[in-house]
Amino acid sequence: MKIKAVEFVLKSFARFSDEEERKGHLRAHLDAVQNLDIYFGFSETELKDALNFLLEKENLLLAQQQGMNVKVSFYA
Repeated sequence: MKIKAVEFVLKSFARFSDEEERKGHLRAHLDAVQNLDIYFGFSETELKDALNFLLEKENLLLAQQQGMNVKVSFYA
């Protein structure tokens, strides 16, 4: 859900050149997009860094899960 929130906020930079309009759009979606409030005040660079971090974390978790599934299959 955090990845979706970060992507939503990043898209707002492309959609709105006016900062107040962009923030208004984000405020209007605070209840609809889970975790949006966490990333509301982030700059575009900070959001890109956060997205990269979250994607790396997700990939590590997926790799760990796959590794565990292989081990379970091996011992089964």
